[in-house]
Amino acid sequence: MDRMKTFLKYLIIFIAFYFLTDVLISIALANNYKPMQSEGINANGYDITVEDAKVTSVSGYISGKIKPNENSEKDKYMQIDFFSKYGNTLGRKYVDISSVKDEEKSFKTNFEYDDIGSYQISTTNEVESLSKVQTDMVSKGYFAINLIGILIVLYYVL
Repeated sequence: MDRMKTFLKYLIIFIAFYFLTDVLISIALANNYKPMQSEGINANGYDITVEDAKVTSVSGYISGKIKPNENSEKDKYMQIDFFSKYGNTLGRKYVDISSVKDEEKSFKTNFEYDDIGSYQISTTNEVESLSKVQTDMVSKGYFAINLIGILIVLYYVL
């Protein structure tokens, strides 16, 4: 029984260390983000407001709100172009906005491009490749995955 208690203590220490490092890493990453410059928003039929656009040297995110206005032209995708500090195009990302009808919706898209200087948002009905279309309005459930992993470990240990 003493051996089981010792093992349980080590398991609790391991889990506490895991969560502590996870929190410290997320704090460190949040402090590395810098604001990103906008080149403009050209949205036909939508009012798009960008609330937060931040970037590191290798990744970043853009979040905001989108709402249709009274113009009749409604596009299906929000296109975000990313540029270097010299004006070269680094990449393009699409966000599905076909579900936005009459109400205002929030969006957040993550990207991974190196040395981004600015971005430009527009809307379109066509995409270059459907495999690149990403609906980033749903956040990833990393906490749920971690919790399931811990429960599986505890099930097999105990």
